[in-house]
Amino acid sequence: MKARFIVLIDFSSYSKFELQLAKHWADSMAADVLLLHEPVIMAPALTDGSTRDEISKYETDKALNRLKGFAIQHLPDTRHISYHVADESVIFTLQRLLSEYYYNVVFVGLKGTGFLKRIFIGSMAIRVMDETNNVVVAVPKHFFNMSPDTLYVSVYYKYKLNTEEFDKVLHLFGDKIKHIRFLSVVSKKDSMKQTTAYLEELRKQYHGEREVYIEIFKGEDAFYTLKQYMDAHTDGMLVVKKGSRSFTNQVFRRFLINELVYDASVPLIVLPM
Repeated sequence: MKARFIVLIDFSSYSKFELQLAKHWADSMAADVLLLHEPVIMAPALTDGSTRDEISKYETDKALNRLKGFAIQHLPDTRHISYHVADESVIFTLQRLLSEYYYNVVFVGLKGTGFLKRIFIGSMAIRVMDETNNVVVAVPKHFFNMSPDTLYVSVYYKYKLNTEEFDKVLHLFGDKIKHIRFLSVVSKKDSMKQTTAYLEELRKQYHGEREVYIEIFKGEDAFYTLKQYMDAHTDGMLVVKKGSRSFTNQVFRRFLINELVYDASVPLIVLPM
C-alpha cells in the first residue's frame, strides 16, 4: 500500500518544521505528501447563500495559492506534493482523507502554550489524536534529528503495545532504525515483576534485525521521567500508544498526553489503539 503523509499547515513557523520533516522522510520512504489547510472564512451574518459561496470560493482559492507558495518557500523540491484546502472542519476533512486507500501518517505541530490557552482553546494536536485512530507524528519547533536511528517506545504492561501498528512504522523506516529502546515507568502501585516480564517479551519479539534494549524507571511522574530521559537522548523519537497509560488513558491524561503536547519539546510518534 502506498504511504502518504498528511501535513496540517497553518502557515506558522511550526508548519515549516512539519513540512520539512514530512518531505525529508517521504523522499527516503517513497511516500506522497499532502498539505492540508483550513482557511478562516469571514462572511457577514446576513449574507445570502450565493454571496457566501462566492466569498468561500475566493478565500479557498487564495488559501490554495498560499499553500503552494508556502511549500515552494520552504522546500527545494515540491514534486510528489499535493494540496487540499478544507471546505469544512479540518477534523472532518482529515477523517475523510484517512478513509482513502493509503497507509496514512498525519503530521501535526507541537506549539506549546500557556495555561489559559490550554483551558479555552486547547491544542489541534490533541484534537487530531483524540478524534482519529491513526498514526500521528507530532513535531516540535526546535531542531531535532530528522533522521532518527533509534525509537524510544514507552510501554505499560497493563495496556499492551499495538504491535501491528508499530510493525508498520518500522516497515516504513526500513533499515534506518538501528535501535529500539522499550521504556517503562513503574510507580508504587505497579508490579515490577510483570513490567520486567513484558519488557523481556518485547525484547525477544523485536530482537534480530535491530538492537533492542529495555529500561525501567521508578517514579510517580511519568511525564517528568520521560521528558528528562528524552532531553538526554536526541538521536530518536518517543513512541507512545493512544489509549494506554503510555499516552491517553483517562487517569493519566492530564499528566502525560497534555503535558507532552503542551511542553512541545519531545518529538512523538503516536500509535492508534
